[in-house]
Amino acid sequence: MRHDVLAVVISFVSVSRLVPGQAAAADGLRPALRSEAYAIVSHVGVPIIHAELSRFSVLESRASGSPRRIDLAFVRIPSTTRHPGSPIVWLAGGPGQSGTADLETPLLRLLLDLRSSGDVVVLDQRGTGLSMPRLDCPGTIRFRTDVALDRVESVNALETVSRGCAARWRELGVDLSAYNTAESAEDLEDLRRALGADKIRLLAGSYGTHLALAAMRAHEDRIERAALLGVVGPDH
Repeated sequence: MRHDVLAVVISFVSVSRLVPGQAAAADGLRPALRSEAYAIVSHVGVPIIHAELSRFSVLESRASGSPRRIDLAFVRIPSTTRHPGSPIVWLAGGPGQSGTADLETPLLRLLLDLRSSGDVVVLDQRGTGLSMPRLDCPGTIRFRTDVALDRVESVNALETVSRGCAARWRELGVDLSAYNTAESAEDLEDLRRALGADKIRLLAGSYGTHLALAAMRAHEDRIERAALLGVVGPDH
């Protein structure tokens, strides 16, 4: 595990330095951030890591032209170097996993090591974690325990619950068709602008690599580099 951590850290070394305000001047008005102190309980090194929880709004569906907006959340762990490179953005898998929930896993060791290269930004992708709306489906599915699980029965039960959950969110005005990779790739561009960064670096795992590759296609000139773990996509 330690060798894997070092390999990822090395991949982010020798990067161009961010000139403060450079991106803001080029992009015009930056999305406004609403930030507060955030404490990460750590089992690596010091017990409490002082970070920052921030939120900003994006269009829910850029494709449809709807004015409805949603909130994205991320935790920023400050760099430990005097001259940090471009922010490093962690993209969780799934799709549907919470990036900030990964702060409670062994991944935290890697993220803390990467502070020596730049700020580490742990994003909750749209619909997940601390981002709002969080598209959870409450309730449970109960299967009989005295017989073997039947594939048709289990699929039907999952589809029934999923349809009910989707109907509930639609009744609340959520455009579920907007929770897709293309919109999430544009969210990353809005995140870059909100951070005031000329470029960002991406660290991604599983589905997160699919999103990273989509972002590289859409905004190649704004992605400085990427480290992809368990690559998926981009055209699977």
